[in-house]
Amino acid sequence: MKVVALVSGGKDSCYAMMKCIQYGHEIIALANLIPADDATDELDSYMYQTVGHQIVVSYAKCMGLPLFRRRIQGSTRCIGLLMPSLMIEDSKWNECTPKLTERQVVSEYKYLRISVDLTKSKMQVGHQIVVSYAKCMGLPLFRRRIQGSTRANETYVRFITQEKCRYGVPSRSTIELPLLLVGLGRAYIEVLVANDPTKKVLHVQSISCWAPSCIGPYSQATLHNEILHMAGQLGLDPATMLLCEGGPVAELEQALENSEAVARSFNCSISTSAMVFVIYCSESVEKSERIIVQKKTETLLKQMKSNHADGTKKSKVLDPIFLYVLVPDLPKRALVEVKPMFYTGEYLSGPSDLTKQSQSIEQDYCGHDISLQKCVAYGKICTVILSVTEELAAKICSLASVACPANVMSKGLVEKEQVILIARFCISRLDKVLSENNFTWDDIMNFRLYFASNLNISHGTLSEIFSDVFNELVQMSRRNKVDAEPILNIVPVLGAGRSLSTLDDIFTCELIASKC
Repeated sequence: MKVVALVSGGKDSCYAMMKCIQYGHEIIALANLIPADDATDELDSYMYQTVGHQIVVSYAKCMGLPLFRRRIQGSTRCIGLLMPSLMIEDSKWNECTPKLTERQVVSEYKYLRISVDLTKSKMQVGHQIVVSYAKCMGLPLFRRRIQGSTRANETYVRFITQEKCRYGVPSRSTIELPLLLVGLGRAYIEVLVANDPTKKVLHVQSISCWAPSCIGPYSQATLHNEILHMAGQLGLDPATMLLCEGGPVAELEQALENSEAVARSFNCSISTSAMVFVIYCSESVEKSERIIVQKKTETLLKQMKSNHADGTKKSKVLDPIFLYVLVPDLPKRALVEVKPMFYTGEYLSGPSDLTKQSQSIEQDYCGHDISLQKCVAYGKICTVILSVTEELAAKICSLASVACPANVMSKGLVEKEQVILIARFCISRLDKVLSENNFTWDDIMNFRLYFASNLNISHGTLSEIFSDVFNELVQMSRRNKVDAEPILNIVPVLGAGRSLSTLDDIFTCELIASKC
């Protein structure tokens, strides 16, 4: 591609030209903005860097390229975040760029990070209408069909704009789900909102060599009260913005590298600060490849922890929990998408802390194995993933003398009475974990239920059942004095579980509680 390099005389613009040439682009001209007064070096402006503008003429001479310069005139009229355009009206412009019709070169900040420090307040979750998009932290977007449809994005950008989100647009992940099968329509959006706009946002808007640019109106990551909410990461090569070749394993490796690059910009790392990984896998990936993807995930994370081990205290390292989710499709026809969450604060040791932060399979419920994973930063944040497999569901129902077929997933048979029993089990187990770690239901930041879409049960029915069961718990327990019922986000999937080889959960609860 033929490009015009906007240079300032500083090292960054020079380095950008070197990278541009490295990736096969052709620089055909240089452009530069200079102060109205040649004697001025620095305008002390957030918008323009002018120190070194005297050397730009030598740049052009050494490179043998035309140089287009315009003087910066007037004073600041807008203190927004958008860089005004550089208008080029020289007749030589058309001579050197005959294939370009626009007479405008627009340069935006390579790296935009907004930091707003206000009064701290805990987050809330909901799918109600948000009064101020400025307070949005994250916006998971689930769609019936992710490819070939622009209406959803067109609607999204009417509401989520830089102007409305003056503290930075929220992070986002986009997933295709079987929404119509459970009565959720063509699109479903979750909204994570804070009571205040205190947040730090990373928003890479242009091509770089360290992390993918945003392919939509969202931020790569949003930090609020020591919790880093990261956008879903695909296996995109940052320099080309193309999916890396080599199949799902190669995409996974690149997605983890991208996640690490974004995390490091907030002074944290996958190897020390990650608490939860939700890894979405496209149904187009063969089962044999899914097993390799999971093994590669475990290998890569162990390697990253090992590389980071020198000089790191064990008490400051969190052991993340994992959930694998099978979905119909992902953006750009990707095969894998990684969605991590981080705790960036100081890790405080607490009672029985080593057992609280690690993954576990507990012996409970009449000796039956319960797949419950938890990662806890004592006194700060508690994350839990509770998996209900076919086998466990059958055990729960049999103890209550309610029949439950052993092949629920294949036949898609589930009765309301069975779901009520399973819901009671899930709510009681989650309540126990919260209590053991000194959290309450009022601390809930996110509560999500993944369920197999072939169970022939609607979203509305599930929502009603879990709401009734939660209210039962509150009435029965003196300990549970809840100000408001936590909003449960219900997500239909093709499959979910702690193992990509089986994905045999019929219900999976993901819960995040925070005192930050």
